[in-house]
Amino acid sequence: MSASTALFVLMLIFSAGMVAEASHICTKAVTMKGKCKNFQCLDSCKAPYNEDGYCTPGSKICICSRHCPTPPPPPPRHHPLNSPIP
Repeated sequence: MSASTALFVLMLIFSAGMVAEASHICTKAVTMKGKCKNFQCLDSCKAPYNEDGYCTPGSKICICSRHCPTPPPPPPRHHPLNSPIP
């Protein structure tokens, strides 16, 4: 009984982590041609910013929607081959 309870708690924590990851708001990724990607602006945009994701002329801001791709996971801290021998 306690094993199933522990499994449930782990699944609950994992689910909460997935929700937090999905709500990440990115701020840096842009396209090279000046159009916004997921509401993100380049330094020298030509079109006015609107709900379709175009930028304000001369703006140097980066605005992002909630639908941005999540960043890649960080690399593992210790590689199994580099771990010390016990």
